[in-house]
Amino acid sequence: MFPTYLCFVASAVLLLGCQQHPLCRRWPAVAELTPKMAAEREADVRALSEEGFGGENMVKEPPAKVNYPEPVADAQAPTDEAETGQTTDEAVAQVDPDVASNADLAKAEADEKARVAAKAEAAKQAKDAAREEAKRAREEERKKRREAQLATAKIYNARCSTCHGSRGRGDGPATARLTPKPQDFGDPKWQKSVSNRYIENVIVKGGVSVGKSPLMPPHPDLKKNAAELRRYVRRFRK
Repeated sequence: MFPTYLCFVASAVLLLGCQQHPLCRRWPAVAELTPKMAAEREADVRALSEEGFGGENMVKEPPAKVNYPEPVADAQAPTDEAETGQTTDEAVAQVDPDVASNADLAKAEADEKARVAAKAEAAKQAKDAAREEAKRAREEERKKRREAQLATAKIYNARCSTCHGSRGRGDGPATARLTPKPQDFGDPKWQKSVSNRYIENVIVKGGVSVGKSPLMPPHPDLKKNAAELRRYVRRFRK
C-alpha cells in the first residue's frame, strides 16, 4: 500500500499548484480528476516516490544566495599615545561618560592646584623682591650716612676742633687764649638743655644769635651742613 504521508505530501503539492514539479504541470486541480486520471496520478506519485520523490525529472533551482554581512572584527582601542595623539585617560573618556566626567574633574582640580601654586610662587617672588629692594635701600641709606659722617667729620676737624677739641671737650689748641672757654659738648646737662634748632643756629649764625660769646663766629656757608654737624655734636654726649 502506498504510504499515507506521501499521499498527503503529493496532495499538498497539487493544491499549492507548484509549477516546478512535473506532477503539478501534468495534472489539474484535484476536484477535476476523473477515476482514470486519479489512477494515473497515483501511479505517477508511486513512481516519483520510488525515485526518491522527484528523481532526475524534478525541476531544481539553485539555492538563493544570501548576502550575509561581513563579520566585524572587535575594535581595539589603540594604546600608543604617539599613534593616537591622546593619552589613555582621554581615549577612555571618549567611551565612558562617567570616566569623562571624573577625568574632567581631576583635570580641573589639577589646574586649580597649579594656579594656586603659581599664584603663591608669584607672591613669594614679589615678597622676596620687595625685601631685597628694602635691603638695598637700607644699605644705600647707610652708605650715604657714612659718607655724610665722613664729610661732616672733615668739616668739624677743619672748622670746629681748634676750639672745641677733636673729642668735643672744649679743649682745642686755641682755648688757652679764649675767655669764656668753648662749650664742652660731652656735658649731659648742656646736651639736655639745648634743642637741635639751637645748635644749628649757633653753627650758622654764631654765638651772638643765641646770646652767647661773639668768639663763636657764624658760618653761613655751612647752612646746608648744619643738620649733619648738629648730629655730629650730639654724638659727643657722655
